[in-house]
Amino acid sequence: MSVENPATPQPGAGVERPSPSPARRRIGAVRLAIGCAQGLTLWFFFAKAEAIWGVGPHREVMAYALPLLLIAPLVPILGVGRLRRGTVLAWLGAACTLLVLLVAYDLWRAGPPADGVAPDGELGPLLIPAAFAVVYILHHLIEPADAARRWRPPYAAYVGGAWRHAFQIGTGVGFAAAVWGVLGLSAALFDALRLAGVAETLTAPVVVMPVLGLAFAGAVHATDVRSGSLAARLSVATVLAAVLAVLATGLLAAFLCALPFTGLEPLWATRHAAALLLASTALLILIVNAAYGDGTMPEARSPLLRATVRLAGLLLAPLVGLALTALTLRIAQHGLTPVRVWGLAACAVAAVYAVGYAWAGLRARPWMSALGTTNLVGAVATVLALLLLLSPVADPARLSTADQIARLESGRVAPESVDFTALRFRFARYGREALAQLAASGDAAVADRAREARNRGINLPPGGRPFAGATIAPPGASLPTGFREQSWPREPLAREPASCLYSAARCILLVIDLDGDGTPEVLAFRELPDLPGSGGVFATEAAVYRRDDRGVWRKAGTLSWPFGRAIAQSILAGIRAGRAVPIPPGLPDLDVDGQRLRFAPDANQSGR
Repeated sequence: MSVENPATPQPGAGVERPSPSPARRRIGAVRLAIGCAQGLTLWFFFAKAEAIWGVGPHREVMAYALPLLLIAPLVPILGVGRLRRGTVLAWLGAACTLLVLLVAYDLWRAGPPADGVAPDGELGPLLIPAAFAVVYILHHLIEPADAARRWRPPYAAYVGGAWRHAFQIGTGVGFAAAVWGVLGLSAALFDALRLAGVAETLTAPVVVMPVLGLAFAGAVHATDVRSGSLAARLSVATVLAAVLAVLATGLLAAFLCALPFTGLEPLWATRHAAALLLASTALLILIVNAAYGDGTMPEARSPLLRATVRLAGLLLAPLVGLALTALTLRIAQHGLTPVRVWGLAACAVAAVYAVGYAWAGLRARPWMSALGTTNLVGAVATVLALLLLLSPVADPARLSTADQIARLESGRVAPESVDFTALRFRFARYGREALAQLAASGDAAVADRAREARNRGINLPPGGRPFAGATIAPPGASLPTGFREQSWPREPLAREPASCLYSAARCILLVIDLDGDGTPEVLAFRELPDLPGSGGVFATEAAVYRRDDRGVWRKAGTLSWPFGRAIAQSILAGIRAGRAVPIPPGLPDLDVDGQRLRFAPDANQSGR
């Protein structure tokens, strides 16, 4: 499929706007269908899947589902009408496969759940942004090549597609956020009129998530259809970028000229010189590309702009050199860490741009012609760097662990200079495995520090007297004999529902005969954070405690309900008021040769 321009008005048609062609309407329908399906699938995984699979499996399924649902739909939404159908399907399949592989390795490197470490099924904070960058760059290498039917289309095709889709995605996200705000405000107004049913409907995830998906897809399609308006906006943005390029280049040139007079010590004393310099490099690359465009725009004929872009191309090399120097000095002092590995990768990619831009700036004619080739090589280098960092080949945690252990074993650093806590909490499973080996070391100083780090918790619940923050429900109830007096082990994470059993954390303890055997159980509910608004999404579950035959209270399982702050507030209010009533399951489980087949009610039958 290829993009068709909207029909042009016929002579004498006045100012009446042309109607979209049938092909355009079909493309819009496909995009809206994808957006709606994306929202509905997100709602299912957030609100219903946990009840079907259970808490543990649901976390792992969500780890795979989130990147697929947030990133993969962009391929058909952006590609429909611009890529051939076979190319869209092949690229979508490749993108999904790549995302699954990246998630699988990220979960593996996190390792099994450990005390004080992120629970099983939790993705690293950089995975989704890095995966989005990889898919976005690859998409804009594939789309122009598919449209031109050759591997190397004109540079203008790359520029136009990348800036257009960045504008569309930004507009889509902004419009979806605006729609979400309108829904929340409308719900508050209806709630003020005591029309709670309407308010709950407007904030229900089953309504909000599909609507947001439709809003995003609709905004992308609207900006695609109004290509003339988009071109006008981009033209204005180009002029503003040219002004910004002159300002930024002048200030960065002044900064570099000041260094011989001030020396480098004040820059190193900031302790984040590399981050500042790399951020300046990225900003310079961005605004130079915005000002240069495809090199054929009328604005590019300005002598001032031409001189500015040439100078900016020459400034990249000293900025990258200073950033690399700052990093190597820190690494020589304190060794590798995951952040520094990412910084080295950023310097390597920035060096590609610095060399190419300097070559383009030094050539007399044609003006900055090497910039286009440099951008393509830099895009490929960025994708390769991200894929290496997200894989075992150059995993920052693996490289950092190996470097820190090598520094310790070689005697370059003393045991007290090694950050054993970082090995446990910041270096993924590689650091924890190394820490286990160090705990068995023959060096007493090393072994003691390693064991201390392994036994150290993180994000512990607040101190204070146990049960001090507990509310007993229903009103007038009291905890069963022995429950308060029992010695409860401290869980590693403050977000555990029962953290109030051993600290002053706030929770609700519901005393109720859940299974109808005449002996009450105790259900622990974590109180919601005190955050304004009611549109947030919160995962909440209760821990169920039952007394065994020896009189010891043990955790028997969990109860969970759909995501949503409004839902959680309503449920917790009902529990405090004593409106919790146990109900028997709709159908019993089934035992087949010792294997238990669990019954899960269908969502459509929940109202019966």
